Amino acid sequence: RNRQGEGERESLARATATATAMASRPTTLWTECLGKDYVNKGRIGVLILNHDLPSCTERLWNQASTRVCADGGCSRIRALGIEDPPPDFVIGDLDSALEEDLSFFENAGAKIVDLSADQDTTDLDKCFRVLLEKTDLWRREGDVLAILGGFGGRWDREMSNLNVMLRHADLDSILVGDASLARVVRPGTNDIDLNFDLEGPGCALIPLCGPCRVTTTGLRWNLRDRKTVFGELVSTSNEAVERRVTVETDVPLVWTTDSNL
Repeated sequence: RNRQGEGERESLARATATATAMASRPTTLWTECLGKDYVNKGRIGVLILNHDLPSCTERLWNQASTRVCADGGCSRIRALGIEDPPPDFVIGDLDSALEEDLSFFENAGAKIVDLSADQDTTDLDKCFRVLLEKTDLWRREGDVLAILGGFGGRWDREMSNLNVMLRHADLDSILVGDASLARVVRPGTNDIDLNFDLEGPGCALIPLCGPCRVTTTGLRWNLRDRKTVFGELVSTSNEAVERRVTVETDVPLVWTTDSNL
């Protein structure tokens, strides 16, 4: 058991080192992986949370190379008639997934990962951990995790989802909903390549991590070395006017756009 645990820690350390090395480069963010004509520029993982799912769920599920359900997310997709392909993993404390759905997907080949002993992290956080330990997602440039079911419902859970993404800011992930997309912009210079068929033009930069200084190009209302912080200036209801937006920041930000999926 100890050797197995050491192996998992070594695997996690290697995966984290790879992701961190990628994060040290100038960052280019793109959403082509969410389009209908995506042709595997990088790999896309899809993670299903236990809440209302966007209309693009089945298409993205079928396009994915890695498929994960967080706890009751497996019951959500089965309620939509999504059974094949099954998830690679169902992960969490398993208190909201229906037993019949767990059994169905386990028989179909899914690995059920019961992490109920850990009550200090959310199911989404647990999923990030297992993805790093057990899959090759994020091992090459262009890999993206699309998180579905993270918008709507309880506001504290939406904030929790964004908190997990900010904790893993070195790993490219996108919160996908019918109305909005959200992702983390890392410290440094970020080039955001927009496909207006998929997102925008409405956008915003949300300083959830506290005060930061931001410079942008490509927006209707650009920021030029401006301090942005809650209680003062926050760049909401902005608009992308160019297909490449650049964001330079000293602190991680949440970048949101209209979803056209």
